[in-house]
Amino acid sequence: MLIFKYYFMQTIQVRETFEITTRNYNLDKRLVEDIIAKVERGLHEKSDLEVGEPSNYFGWTFFTISIDIPFIVKMMDLYETFRNARGWTHYEKFESWLNDRLKESGSQANVKTALPT
Repeated sequence: MLIFKYYFMQTIQVRETFEITTRNYNLDKRLVEDIIAKVERGLHEKSDLEVGEPSNYFGWTFFTISIDIPFIVKMMDLYETFRNARGWTHYEKFESWLNDRLKESGSQANVKTALPT
């Protein structure tokens, strides 16, 4: 039983990854970090946000962010704007919520849930 529990805990994904498409990497990276930092202050909890390396293709920059799932779930419990965001799952709601926050800040970036590799 202990072996099963250890294996189960090792295979659970505890982070969700989102891909961001932008034409202004430096600005949008800073906006994402500022938005998440504001939520961290409100929740009194760290998200352990990780920002991946950017890739450039035909004038677009693609980068990923990775965030703890328990942090996303806590956001859903405490923020009405998050609960009311479009989507059924907390991943879809986070994607929609972050897209809305970026648009409010004047960004043209687009956030999508990254496909598993």
